[in-house]
Amino acid sequence: GKHACDVVGCTPHVCKPLAASTVRQVHAVISGALSAAVRWDWIVANPARGAQRPRQTPPQPDPPSPSDAARIVDGAFAVDDDWGTLVWLVMTTGMRRGEVCALRWSRVDLDLGVVDVRRSYRLNHGEGVEKDTKTHQMRRIALDTETVALLTEHKRRCEERMQALGGEMTENMYVFSNARAFDPEHPCSPHSVSNRYRNL
Repeated sequence: GKHACDVVGCTPHVCKPLAASTVRQVHAVISGALSAAVRWDWIVANPARGAQRPRQTPPQPDPPSPSDAARIVDGAFAVDDDWGTLVWLVMTTGMRRGEVCALRWSRVDLDLGVVDVRRSYRLNHGEGVEKDTKTHQMRRIALDTETVALLTEHKRRCEERMQALGGEMTENMYVFSNARAFDPEHPCSPHSVSNRYRNL
């Protein structure tokens, strides 16, 4: 309604340019629509092709140093062996958190020392869903002997827990399950992995 800005204390509007990522997204939508119009013979050429998009800033990863990585892994194993194995696997293979959460035993060949990374796990409005990897590509990662030994021991622990629960391990079960209660039919949450790593 009507009011006096000086009395209410309204702050004057300050125009700010769109973020570079937003400009790239808008350009992609407009360019896609105009490309469809060209295919349908509605227009002769796509005018969005002449527009200059802001350059995407290259990623600036800041991985831990070898000594810091060793301290992180040692700290993870001090918490528990399952968590230590997960952190070790991520450190040695470079798997993303969603990929390691979605990893099933059927994708781990301990005899050949190979892991097939095909899926990723994420939370969508609190519901866990599997999807393609971030790059939409499957990749095979060779494992060193230490990693194979750790995963073999981890699998043995999982088998013993399943037997204690009166069940049997299957190859379709997740390698890393919920940290609070052992349940290899439900993977650990990517958010939980991030939170535990941050605390570590």
